[in-house]
Amino acid sequence: MKIEPSFWYESNAFFGRIYSIKILNEALKYQLEENNNIENIDCFLDKSMKTEDVEPNFGTRREHTSNYSLRQFLKEHNLLDAFIHSNEAERFVALSSLRLMKTNINILK
Repeated sequence: MKIEPSFWYESNAFFGRIYSIKILNEALKYQLEENNNIENIDCFLDKSMKTEDVEPNFGTRREHTSNYSLRQFLKEHNLLDAFIHSNEAERFVALSSLRLMKTNINILK
């Protein structure tokens, strides 16, 4: 599914132009794999903020300081449900949850 308007996404784990749900899922995947306090899809959507630039630019780097989140952007463009319920996003979230459970089990041992 195409994302209009497309936007730039930038973090330590991923950077690039986001113009489809598939590419946004790639950004989610890399963010969940990185040790960066992005533990689930809600963290990804709420901690990915816009810069003050004119062009849409979201991410988790220090220049992303506005109060406008990626969740708000996707909701305003009627893309939030499509992203959250995409098969890829659900799979990445399940894998990250499993990885977090394994980590917690190892800590308790």
